[in-house]
Amino acid sequence: MSRKSQLLIDQHANVQNHASNYIVLPQGSLLLPTFCDLHLHAPQFLYQGTGLDRPLMQWLDAYALKAEARLDAEPQLAKRVYDRLAQRLRENGTGTVVLFGTIKNETKSVSMILARSMLQAGIRAFVGKVSMDIDITPEHSPTHGIYIEPSTSASLANAKQFLDDIDELLQLNDFSGGSERRAREKRYVQSLIRPVLTPRFVPTCTDELLKSIGGLAYERDVWIQTHVHEARDEVEWVRGSRGMEGLEILSRVCWSTHLCQRGNLTNHSQNNLLTSRTILSHCTYLPSDEECATFSNTTQSPVSESVSQSSRNNLNAATKTAVTDASSLSLASLPPTPYHSDPPLQSLKLLSSRLVTMAHCPLSNFYFSAGRAFPLREALSTGCRVGYGTDIAGGYSADVMNTMRTGVITGRGREGGRKEAEKEISCGERGNNNNVESLAIDWKESLYIATRGGAIALGLKGMFVVGGTFDAQEIKLYDSVKGQGVGPLDFFDAERDLGEDSSTELEDPEFPLNEDAIEKWWCLGDFRNRGRMWVLGREI
Repeated sequence: MSRKSQLLIDQHANVQNHASNYIVLPQGSLLLPTFCDLHLHAPQFLYQGTGLDRPLMQWLDAYALKAEARLDAEPQLAKRVYDRLAQRLRENGTGTVVLFGTIKNETKSVSMILARSMLQAGIRAFVGKVSMDIDITPEHSPTHGIYIEPSTSASLANAKQFLDDIDELLQLNDFSGGSERRAREKRYVQSLIRPVLTPRFVPTCTDELLKSIGGLAYERDVWIQTHVHEARDEVEWVRGSRGMEGLEILSRVCWSTHLCQRGNLTNHSQNNLLTSRTILSHCTYLPSDEECATFSNTTQSPVSESVSQSSRNNLNAATKTAVTDASSLSLASLPPTPYHSDPPLQSLKLLSSRLVTMAHCPLSNFYFSAGRAFPLREALSTGCRVGYGTDIAGGYSADVMNTMRTGVITGRGREGGRKEAEKEISCGERGNNNNVESLAIDWKESLYIATRGGAIALGLKGMFVVGGTFDAQEIKLYDSVKGQGVGPLDFFDAERDLGEDSSTELEDPEFPLNEDAIEKWWCLGDFRNRGRMWVLGREI
């Protein structure tokens, strides 16, 4: 909070009874932590709500890469898109977001425009610039040979330049004010904007680039974000072009041959891409326990010379084959598998042991994961760090509330699928096994994941804790002046009963601010229920 303001929560407060520096929450309002969105493609906000008719790898070429290339070519449009995105995030209660821009890296690059938009809006943002040195587009694509960095070394140089540009932005060299105020503002902006290295995903990155990104992240002490095991066609693509699982590549790619040869798995924060500062999005098609055992329990070593030293030409040739194979896939050919009969526990344990954060994107998973759901309950039980991601535009809504609701629906579907599957086994012998942990997620758990859980997953101290930052949103459920619910919420028992003369109040019932009222907001609420919002103690 501002040094000049204090927050007073009083269901019966009379504002006139308090000093002007108090903020009073009236009857029917409450404070919640702001939402954390751990995965958002900022350029794809350009076409949010459209283009969800194809499998992932086709969709990237048909929609995503075109949008990113367009914003690279039109910085004024990029600013308009990113400023509007920041506005929508604020309206939706998102105070912390992990997102990224495009591949372009110049003084006025689109990714830097993104960082400035978030900074001006006062939203805490982990901002990335995409790195990719493999062209995944088919030869007939308009973006073929265009939307790619010219070489591995150029991609790494661009990533370094992006980190330098963010550092310069946060120095506040153009700030006018006293030294004490400047120092305070500098601490504020450095807590607000953080750079993230963003190798797009394994299909677009050579092992050499992945290795270099891991080393750069360690040297500069920054986060990494990438996608892995998102869709069946992506998984088959990686297997066809690289001969192994995506998680295995991320686990084995090592930036220091010396560290790899030591085989020091406990020193994971220094020797590969799976660290406590890594965010992996989706993780719906993680390797099975049998597949994971082939690489998670072995002494870590550099990838084979045949892979790590492959020329871009050879790897691109393999990619072309994968493009052809993936293009033959259709949504109809991908059978829905909402329930994991054998959840990938070893993969989850590996990620948990490395303290990796996973961004669960339930809405986009319905579109691109062929009905395969992320094993959220198992991830939480394994001790994994998990937060929600809207995944614009694979997910069509930038509102974390819709992500929470979809997450609960997904969990209920998984639990229902588990029960049905068990009834079919041995003529129902296991059908009444009440000792199995439910795969369902309730609304309170989802609210935690979307707020405090997401903050902790990002290495933040958390919300509403002593010593933590004040990140809060005011939620208005009931208008005590009008005597009715706010926005889409109806509380019939708490509405004022007016006589035939509407100016005569017969009753002024008490509004019960309880769990049922909050659940109603969770199910039905929208931006109309949101009042003030604070990030890092400042109202935005």
